[in-house]
Amino acid sequence: MLTMNDRKVYVGKVIDLGEPTEKNGMDQDISIMPLMSGYREKDNLKVEFTTFYEEVDADIYLSLRQEAILSATEFDFTAYQRWNPPKEGGAQSDTGST
Repeated sequence: MLTMNDRKVYVGKVIDLGEPTEKNGMDQDISIMPLMSGYREKDNLKVEFTTFYEEVDADIYLSLRQEAILSATEFDFTAYQRWNPPKEGGAQSDTGST
């Protein structure tokens, strides 16, 4: 899971970390194929997922600036599903992650 400096969060597969160049060092972008995304609440930083990309029948790729990434952590779907069972109507609940 990538947490951005604007409190947006992305869970997905890293596609490309970029190539280092002589002039700029490491490439400034990371490409991911997002599985879900959302944001961290302002007051308690709980994660609220708002977009589930498997609902869209298309391959979507995002390019994120490395300088905008605050943290990168492994996301465990099994733990997420255990701690956040679907609410009535099939909606996902937010995580307890901080």
